[in-house]
Parts: sequence; C-alpha cells; structure tokens
Amino acid sequence: MLGSHRRCWVLTALVLASSCRGMPEVAGSGAYVGVVRDDSDGDISIALAVQGRFVALYTCTDDPTRQEYPRWLTDGTYAGDGRIRLTHGEWSFLGALDVDGAEGMLVGPGGTMRRWVGMPLREGSVSGLYTALDSGCVTGVIVIDDGFATPPSVRGAWCNADGKVHQVIITRSPPRLVDGRLPVEVALENGTRLLDAAPVKLPLP
Repeated sequence: MLGSHRRCWVLTALVLASSCRGMPEVAGSGAYVGVVRDDSDGDISIALAVQGRFVALYTCTDDPTRQEYPRWLTDGTYAGDGRIRLTHGEWSFLGALDVDGAEGMLVGPGGTMRRWVGMPLREGSVSGLYTALDSGCVTGVIVIDDGFATPPSVRGAWCNADGKVHQVIITRSPPRLVDGRLPVEVALENGTRLLDAAPVKLPLP
C-alpha cells in the first residue's frame, strides 16, 4: 500500500559460479524487481541490480520490526555470465539473469527457501531500486510498477550509522520522479527529513 512503512536490507556480494542452468550468458547492466508471496512473513520485495562488475540484491518486507533478513555486503564483482551467488551470514541467494528477467532462491537460516522471479524495468515506469546516502547509511526503496497494480508497490527504509531504522514514506501518490529522483520522507525524533532517492548506483558507498 502506497505510503505504508517498510524495512529493508541490501545484499551486495561476490558473484560466484552457481548451479543454475538454462539461462544464456549475458553481460552489461540492468535491474530486476519482483515480489515473493509468503503467507507467514508477508510479501517480500526483492530488487537485483547489475552494473558493470558489481551486483546488488535488496530485500524489503512489510513489517518494519523484523530483524531476520540480511543487511549489506559491499564487496563483490560480476563475471558477466548471468550466474549469481550471494551470501551473508546464514543467508544466501542463488540465481541467474538474462535480458528478459532474473530468477533465484533466497535461502534463510534453517534452510527456509523463497523463490523469486524478477522482471526488467518497464520503460516509462517508476519501477526500480532507489537509494540515498544519509546519516552514514544508505536508505533503500523498491518501487514495483507492473502497469496493473494501483497504486504501485513501494517498500523502503531509512537507517543511520548507529543502526537505527525508521520508516520511509513516499511523498507523492502515485509515486513519480522529480528530476530523475524519488522524493521520500522519514519521520525522525527531531522532525521529518526529506530525501531525494536516486536510482541505485554501484558500487554502494
């Protein structure tokens, strides 16, 4: 629901050879977004971004209090062969991508598995992964505009260097870009902070 509050985490990691098969070799850059339907945890938005030799996976849930999803990994390179393996603690993502889409399995502690399918960004839509560096931490927002959902799905969260996390609110309904950036706001203890989140640029700061 537009304007609702979300908490998010990002994975950026070294790309290793995976066991995925059947997707052709690819090179270049792109971004893919999709939602995992989960009756126990609620919907999870996932965005995969590839730029040159860097790759990032970002996951967001509907519940801002959940601690169970992975945070950041900032080292990594992408070999350009379309196969991806990301790890963070007890979490891992094994997947593959090509120009038509991406797919993979998010595996959590205890072996819980969530299969994800991501679509490339639609031309003219606001779909994408947006970030803003603020207070020593990277705010992230996933927008999924598939042309059918009204309004588009929006999940995101602000954080600071001390590990505090606050809810991100989209300031425009429906969400739209202003000078190529996504306006968001965060309700902090000392007042509302306005941020302009830009399309993700890798490597992350």
